[in-house]
Amino acid sequence: MAKRAKGSGTLRKRSDGRWEGRIIIGKDENGKNIYKTVVSKKKYECEERLKALLDEKSEEEKAKDDRRRSRMLEEFQELLDYIDKHYTEDLTLENASSMMHFSPSHFSKTFKKLMGMNYVTYVNMVRIEQAIQMLTSNQHRMIDIALECGFSNIRSFNRTFKEITGYTPTDFSAQVDPDLYKTTYYHRKSAEAEYVEGDSTTMRPNFS
Repeated sequence: MAKRAKGSGTLRKRSDGRWEGRIIIGKDENGKNIYKTVVSKKKYECEERLKALLDEKSEEEKAKDDRRRSRMLEEFQELLDYIDKHYTEDLTLENASSMMHFSPSHFSKTFKKLMGMNYVTYVNMVRIEQAIQMLTSNQHRMIDIALECGFSNIRSFNRTFKEITGYTPTDFSAQVDPDLYKTTYYHRKSAEAEYVEGDSTTMRPNFS
């Protein structure tokens, strides 16, 4: 009867008295397991060779995981760049998850883990940032700002603006110096980190 060796390999004593160990090293094109087998006269020798194979497999899997993560982060940054350029469009969670090749639920969890906020909040912060720039110019009607920043109506714009800034658009534009405030959304543009621990989705005084 085969015994379980350390890791995911199996070990057994053959009829000729030698020890045989094997591990799964992958799958073929039909999804069936591909095995690597080692044979030694001594049990401990077989165990050591099996352990070496398991360590090698672990390093290969780690390298693959690192490559997958690197690709995912590159695609994630491309998504953020896309949002910056297309904030006026209908940026649904379903479309964003499709761009990342994730299911909507997995995308939501991953986005919040990386950014510290949910996807909808992030998109709204990008839009409100643009709205603030238009407000400070005093050259646009409120309804035009709302529509040009991706909001479907003025009510949705007013509600979202106040949730993020603490002000209504009208009250914010009436501030003596609107530039006195900044959104913590700017932290995502830091060269050192895409997400700052403890970041929030509100406005705060810019005294730095």
